[in-house]
Amino acid sequence: MPPLTDYEARIVHEISAWKGERLGLYGRVTNGITRPFAWALKRIVPEVAARKAIEAAYATSDWLASPAEVLDKGGVKNLEELRHKSLELSDRLADRIGLGSQTVAFVDGAVTGAGGFMLAAADVGALAVVALRAIHRLGHCYGYPLDQPQDRAYVLGILMVAGIRSPVERLELLGKLEKVENWVLAETVEALALESLSKQFLKLASLEAVPGVGAIFGSAANVVFVRHVLNAARRIFQERWLRENGKIDEPILPPAIPPAATTPASP
Repeated sequence: MPPLTDYEARIVHEISAWKGERLGLYGRVTNGITRPFAWALKRIVPEVAARKAIEAAYATSDWLASPAEVLDKGGVKNLEELRHKSLELSDRLADRIGLGSQTVAFVDGAVTGAGGFMLAAADVGALAVVALRAIHRLGHCYGYPLDQPQDRAYVLGILMVAGIRSPVERLELLGKLEKVENWVLAETVEALALESLSKQFLKLASLEAVPGVGAIFGSAANVVFVRHVLNAARRIFQERWLRENGKIDEPILPPAIPPAATTPASP
């Protein structure tokens, strides 16, 4: 097994710390604020409609996630080359991609938040497109085209991981993602993800319906959510890159990189 560089060793530590994070203060506060508005929004947009919006968003995000920018900035002819370049290069590319995704999320939250319940429903699909496109583009940064049929469950699973704030539940889902090429498990992961994500996106959209401050709450919630998505996707792709380059052992269950002792949550 080739030795880890100093940079890679630091990333291993960061992945371990991420796996031990719990729900932060922001999540606990917003859960309390959104409860009554989420109930009201469900009467306008039922979960089955939110699920269909997320399914449609996946197709749109896949179409929008062109690898051209990553190829140009990475100086490679195809994405697979990035799988064997350096982790540091992929991380730099991911930083650039992340900034753009957060900006789009902010604008989306401000626009739909200004319309209250009337536009909050539209944010379910719009925010899903932003988040799913961000995952696709981050995967490109690490050399993964994400263009195979089973990648649909993998990407939706990553999005689901981003909303899980319990270390135990996070590790359980990460273990399933490691085996998502199994078709039966892929279908299970996708079904679980769509059910969980429909509830989560309705909760986020309900923040935009808070009277008087919907635009502020909507923008803040969208940016924080996309930030969590980017962080989760980065950690998952980093570990996959390290494993496929022989830098860490092939994980089965538990994952190759064990969770650290519970660390303070990110905001």
